[in-house]
Amino acid sequence: MPYKDPKIAKQKAHERYLRTKDIVLARSRKNYQDNKEAITERHKKYREENKEKIAEHTKKYNAENAEKIAEQKRIYYQENKERIDARQKEYYETNKDEIHARRKKHYDENRDEILAKNRQKFAEMDEEAKNKKNLKSKEWRNSPAKYDNFAEKISPYDPIRRDPDNPELIQVQCHNATCQNWFNPTNMQLYDRLKSINGTQGGEHNLYCSESCKLTCPTYGQRTRYKGSESLYAREVQPELRAMVLARDNYTCQREGCNKSQKDFPDLVLHCHHKFPLNEDPVCSADIDNCITLCEECHRWIHKNIPGCSYAELQCSE
Repeated sequence: MPYKDPKIAKQKAHERYLRTKDIVLARSRKNYQDNKEAITERHKKYREENKEKIAEHTKKYNAENAEKIAEQKRIYYQENKERIDARQKEYYETNKDEIHARRKKHYDENRDEILAKNRQKFAEMDEEAKNKKNLKSKEWRNSPAKYDNFAEKISPYDPIRRDPDNPELIQVQCHNATCQNWFNPTNMQLYDRLKSINGTQGGEHNLYCSESCKLTCPTYGQRTRYKGSESLYAREVQPELRAMVLARDNYTCQREGCNKSQKDFPDLVLHCHHKFPLNEDPVCSADIDNCITLCEECHRWIHKNIPGCSYAELQCSE
């Protein structure tokens, strides 16, 4: 006999469902397995015939239940975090190239819109949120770069390897030919290097393990000359020659009264100095016997105080 009160009827139906739940589910699963292809085809046909209707209904439902859906997603993620993260990581590793290509295409097609949206979003933040974001950005810039994030992009241009002590991190070789030590670059160092390689930023932004190596590298700060203006007496010292001279002199300044060495002063900056100026005898530019090792201070003193050795007198001429 049907119940007159709808609430009672609904409650009784629910109780009946709970009593027969396992039987109903088992019957449904068996029916699906026996008719899987037919059911799948029927569902597919229905979705194709009612594509717009389903999309409109889904959009309306999501808008009306946004908070409820967000809460359900949050709870589901918390309960299944490890499984979800593992599945996402597996999918990313399998489809890495496709994902990167898709992201790049989307960014290139919507670059101005994305940048404007990000600027607007940042402008609408309160001071506390801005400071937090800036701090997080600063931490990222100064953090050691990860191998998987940069390896494919950097490897065609610089020697790389995984950090032996932490395989998640990337190591590169110092660009200074007299050093070439392996070191861990920061995210910002590799980011600037890639921007230079892609032509979106000036300079080369080569990778150096220390400020000392950068300042003593013969190619640091050098600019490409215009065609036809290459000087016969360019004074840049070849990296290989410099390395041989410094090794021969035991990495010790040869000026009398100085004799500082990198053994006693690890941060000591050493230069390779030509005894006879190249604008007088360019043939000896690569003669190791025409070169001596000087510390930066002594090298500067010689070019300032020795007659005929000032930088102005040694300017390259055609």
